[in-house]
Amino acid sequence: MLRAKLTALPAAVLLLASLGSVARAKPIVALKLSAMLVEHQANGAERLVPVEKTALRPGDVIRYIIVASNTGSNAAKDLVPAGRVPAGTVYVVGSASSPTATAEFSLDGGKTWSAVPTVKIRTQAGDVVKRAVPSAYTAVRWVGAKALAPNAADAFAYEVTVK
Repeated sequence: MLRAKLTALPAAVLLLASLGSVARAKPIVALKLSAMLVEHQANGAERLVPVEKTALRPGDVIRYIIVASNTGSNAAKDLVPAGRVPAGTVYVVGSASSPTATAEFSLDGGKTWSAVPTVKIRTQAGDVVKRAVPSAYTAVRWVGAKALAPNAADAFAYEVTVK
């Protein structure tokens, strides 16, 4: 059941981009999502196995890699790729990576974003704002990436643990 949700994820990858005037700029950006089970070998090396080829168990770590490729004639500006944290998984703290952008997280499926999400908790002394726990994250996105040049690609990755 979990495998079906995870392998259906390519359709859930979001691309939020402001590409400017279509008449002036002609970037053509394609996104490819891969989901890989991360296995640790006895020698400390990692082995990545496509999730489609394995039965997932609680505690397994899945690495999602989003590759953005621009086959257009102009740079793609303001590229903001995002991926969901699937139901039945928890975001792995510190795993969001990109050589060109900073990660932000959502607690509400992508309606609002923050580099450090917070929640308001009611106490007898009044409302208190606290940092959200990573198990509450529902999505991750990358902002501030440099423009994606024509005929170039960039990768964005994050990991989740199966509950």
